[in-house]
Amino acid sequence: MTRAVTKVALFLGAAGLTVLTACGGESTAGEPAATDPPASTSAEAGSPPSSEDESGDYSLSDLCGLLTAEEAEDMGAAAPGRPGNSISDGHPICTWSNETSLVVRLQEGRDLATVRPSDDVTVTETTVAGVPAIKVRTASINACEIAVETASDNLVGASAAPLSAGEGKYDPCVVADEFAAIVVPRVKDL
Repeated sequence: MTRAVTKVALFLGAAGLTVLTACGGESTAGEPAATDPPASTSAEAGSPPSSEDESGDYSLSDLCGLLTAEEAEDMGAAAPGRPGNSISDGHPICTWSNETSLVVRLQEGRDLATVRPSDDVTVTETTVAGVPAIKVRTASINACEIAVETASDNLVGASAAPLSAGEGKYDPCVVADEFAAIVVPRVKDL
């Protein structure tokens, strides 16, 4: 049976916030289906990144290294993270999915000013680990994303959305806040 809506991803674009719902192939009700093609990577997904320095910060070249298996599981997702690329514009992402879908993304050449509210999207200013950020809440798909700018004019986003197995168990903005609080301090170039 083909599942129509299996995973939610938020994509920050120059025209504002575009919300995409990815369609999956064969899956069983309650099971997430893969929707993004894997990116080539030299490190095994979920393994410690080779770019870790003494302070514990990670390079953005290994997005899946920003979250440990235990951290993912604590937020309702399964490890290891799956590296891939956005279906909207090809930017790098890493996804952890189970009861929730957690997605960390890197968009080059973007800034917080490109994100605009709409009838369905609420954008509020916030901070994460002392870094200015925005919280993007999309009501129609019950998803939330925290985005921060890097010093090299890139956006790093940490989004959360409950999947069917997690409906009613997880508030996406509470999970996104927790997710961002973990990954943002690990990002170099802030």
